Amino acid sequence: MKTNVLIYSKNQYFLDCLSNYVMNSDPGGFDFAFYPDQEKAAAVLQSNSVDVLLADEGFLKDSAASRPGMLRIGISNRTVADPENGGHELNIYQRGMDILGDLRKIISAASGKQTVSEEQGSRIIAFYSPQGGTGKTTLAYVCALLCAARGASVYLNLEEFGYTGHLYQADFRIRMEEVLLALNDDRDLAAYLTNGLVRDSRNVSVMPMMENYEDLADLSADHIEKMLKTLRQVSGADLIFVDLSGGLNSRNRRVLEMADHSFWVFDDTETGRGKMERLRHDRSAEKADFLSRAYFVINKCKVRQEDKDAIRVPWSDSLDHGADVETVLAGNRDFYEKCREIVAAAER
Repeated sequence: MKTNVLIYSKNQYFLDCLSNYVMNSDPGGFDFAFYPDQEKAAAVLQSNSVDVLLADEGFLKDSAASRPGMLRIGISNRTVADPENGGHELNIYQRGMDILGDLRKIISAASGKQTVSEEQGSRIIAFYSPQGGTGKTTLAYVCALLCAARGASVYLNLEEFGYTGHLYQADFRIRMEEVLLALNDDRDLAAYLTNGLVRDSRNVSVMPMMENYEDLADLSADHIEKMLKTLRQVSGADLIFVDLSGGLNSRNRRVLEMADHSFWVFDDTETGRGKMERLRHDRSAEKADFLSRAYFVINKCKVRQEDKDAIRVPWSDSLDHGADVETVLAGNRDFYEKCREIVAAAER
């Protein structure tokens, strides 16, 4: 069943851009009607069944714009879901695909269930490493960046002491502590995750990180499963990249079990290769079903060679010295191609 969306705005440029995008792409279960004329939009509201009204603030305040059961969303420069008070806002200053994605997020948060979505939903891709300093976080974020260039992607850092300042900056509206409280108190998690997701300058949707170790320690396997399932529901992303902490604790195992694919990252040193070989020959590991969906990645390789059992990612001096990841991708073709290889494997 189609979700009928009426859009009223005095911003003709926005109406033209979004209507052109909708006509030339799959709107994914939405049926849109665009109106720059206030009287005509009000008349349509009274005569037709409208499920969602996206409109300028002044029009929303007009009593004539009210219909029972209709979801009302204000045109804005930010996206906010507010199921408790009904003060939903949608950022129209972004790509057409992202406007539709945010619209889905608000509908999901407001209804408490997934609506107007693809059957398969978002795929979960986990990045894990049994050793530190492998560049796992950089690889996970770069892969999310490559996906964001042509669709929607989420990067979620679940490390004990995660640091991503060298990769992106974002102005978050809420803290991860608020998301964890929603999990513990059984609040409206969909709304908290919708408001927690922020797009960085490269169009990757990111979440705030854990502020201290205790927050992560209190996050149970059941909590993380609920959070990822809800994130799948509200994000509208093709791929959700989860950057895991070290150690095969119950929380990490649950993520690996939920993941469509996981990438186990080792560095190109004797220690890294030794750890990878131990895992390869550990018979008890064969019992773990998630390893059948796992890929081995050897990162920071200084010598070019082939390895049929692992993806070898070349060394990048510029990354090591803090260069912007887009500059590295543009200047280091081998690094770019290997990251594309990881993304291709994630999409299988």
